[in-house]
Amino acid sequence: MNGTLQLPAPTWFVGCGNMGRAILDGWRTGGLDLAPVTVIRPSAMPVEGARVVTGFAETGVPPKLVVLAFKPQKLDEIAPELRKYLSAKTVVVSLLAGVEAQSLRQRFPGAGAIVRATPNLPVAVRRGVTGLYSPDADDPTRQELNNLFSALGFAMWMADEAKLAALGSVAGAGPAYVARFIAALTKAGQNRGLTEEIAAVIARETVLGTAWMAASTGEDMSSIANRVASPKGTTQAGLDVLDREHVLDELIAVISSMGRTEPAAWVDRQLPLLFTAEWIEANPGIRDMLLMIAPMLPHTPPETAQHAMAGLWGWSSYDRLPQIATPTLVIHGDRDVLIPVGNAHVLAARIPGARLHVVAGAGHGYPAQDPVGVHQMVTDFCRTRGDEQRAAASRSR
Repeated sequence: MNGTLQLPAPTWFVGCGNMGRAILDGWRTGGLDLAPVTVIRPSAMPVEGARVVTGFAETGVPPKLVVLAFKPQKLDEIAPELRKYLSAKTVVVSLLAGVEAQSLRQRFPGAGAIVRATPNLPVAVRRGVTGLYSPDADDPTRQELNNLFSALGFAMWMADEAKLAALGSVAGAGPAYVARFIAALTKAGQNRGLTEEIAAVIARETVLGTAWMAASTGEDMSSIANRVASPKGTTQAGLDVLDREHVLDELIAVISSMGRTEPAAWVDRQLPLLFTAEWIEANPGIRDMLLMIAPMLPHTPPETAQHAMAGLWGWSSYDRLPQIATPTLVIHGDRDVLIPVGNAHVLAARIPGARLHVVAGAGHGYPAQDPVGVHQMVTDFCRTRGDEQRAAASRSR
């Protein structure tokens, strides 16, 4: 790591989950001084090389760089307090999956540049991949962040948030898929009589060596596979299984597509359309409820709920809805949302004062034919979450 590379002072990490910790580990092991870093985390769990405080009141000098490293669901809980400490000289870097730059700007209007970053876990050992995107960062800011994240592996600026999401779907989830493949190779070695320890070392080194060879020579993967496999040999027979009807490509494509929906961004866009301002104010937990359900969105929602029912389950009217095995969320018209819950025969129940359809089945604490109970279930949830948020805000003041 370049000895002249320095973090802006002060730099705040708000939260320090797996990814935040991985970034700090990578910088520290690469020789970067973490003395300018203050980590704000209620648990007060120590972070080697950095100062840790439990709340914003203990932080001191306002930050030049803020890294949002908490769970996306906590954004609306944390933002009101955090924005008091930000200025036009503060760069906000968000690690929050699914929260678009526009949503961040709405919550931090007084901040300088808003930047989204999508690092993956190997940044902890400085072999990670990080995508960066900003609608408003100037060239010096871009260069500074590029240097900091390039110290953790490969980093690149993306042209738009769609491309950022595409990078994240490959690099973010990729280590999990590679890990499972290494585990499968390990198991294959064990099945041939190797000890687990030896089989695991062989599997890891095989994957590492293959990747290193490709990175060093620029050789494409098809060429490497062809060089390893002899015609009509056992390796070729195994490749034939993987290549049959492009099974492996299709599997990875389907799995990767699961990350394309950005729940928080979708909820932020839909809230003003789905509910009246009065209902949102009375039920501040509604955003959390939708965030819980939003990851189950179909990736290309139909235009109408009836169309969705016909397309997904082969029925064309509300009075003949089938049993639903998996909860799903679909758009209804241009202003309503239909939420099927459970796997019993269902009934659409309209929530007074809101543009939301909830479809509830038996087995979830309320009878299938009980729209009042469904309304109460959602309202109870929203108000409980709202009470929790207000109590947290009160404690932080």
